[in-house]
Amino acid sequence: MNTVPTPSIRCDTTVGTFHISVRPDWSPLGARRLTELVKHKWFDSVSFNRVIPRFLVQFGIRPPELPIIPTPLSILDDPPRPDIPFTNGIVSWDLPIFGNPFTIGVR
Repeated sequence: MNTVPTPSIRCDTTVGTFHISVRPDWSPLGARRLTELVKHKWFDSVSFNRVIPRFLVQFGIRPPELPIIPTPLSILDDPPRPDIPFTNGIVSWDLPIFGNPFTIGVR
């Protein structure tokens, strides 16, 4: 049982609000990176950029007209967690194509 409180991030969109429960016990590097980006308002005014119905939604890419936020564009990967399936409601960093992951995928 997880006895550490799970932080929650409120996400307001044009069609409603949802919350992301941050789980440092599942992904300490990813959780730290997500909270860092939220703190620096990285996701403010960012839209969902890829929607595949009944599969996933991706977001996190800032359009060029938004101000640059001085933050590294990549993170180190946490070890794989095959015990945590990528099912409905799970938030994950995108798979790396060139180096480490950056965008976020939601199922």
